[in-house]
Amino acid sequence: MSAESENPPSSDGQEPLPPHSESPDDPSLTDISGLRDVTNDDLLDTLELSGFPSCEYASVTSAKNGTATVTFKENRICDEGNVDALGDMLSALVETYGFTDITIDFAQVDHYSSSAIGKLIRLDKKIRTCGREQGEEGKVAVVHLINVKPSSAEVFHITKLDQLFDVQEQKDEAPPAYLPASRQAQAVSSTTLHAS
Repeated sequence: MSAESENPPSSDGQEPLPPHSESPDDPSLTDISGLRDVTNDDLLDTLELSGFPSCEYASVTSAKNGTATVTFKENRICDEGNVDALGDMLSALVETYGFTDITIDFAQVDHYSSSAIGKLIRLDKKIRTCGREQGEEGKVAVVHLINVKPSSAEVFHITKLDQLFDVQEQKDEAPPAYLPASRQAQAVSSTTLHAS
């Protein structure tokens, strides 16, 4: 059977699609171009955010106007395989989705490896390189670390990484609002134990 008989010209005179290719109008294709302008305000937005990369340790919890917020889901960011996946996820946010301003929520993090910090340094470098290419070179900090526990903030200060990142210490002991009720209760009881 010849290729011509497999792909006869269409009745509207347009060239037939090559075998195994899909039409841009195919409803099975997913257009993710609008994902940069979603927020985590309701269930629909949560479903749209699921289109972004995630990993064992973190996921994108909001994305709007070139800014993404990544939230750590675990308290120990140490396993090398998962740290590598974290690095891939963060790189994709810059290289694939074009984010030039990323906020990382450390509220759950108690321990992290030097490799995890290395991934954040590489992320900062990628964003700054991307910013120069887009003419946004004057930004002071493009990676924001929020809800950083005091002991971690001290490490960032001693290593002078607080000059590279915008480090914002955790202000209160209240659990983050985005946690499910069961995790909020767990966070409150953990805080009470540490305070004793």
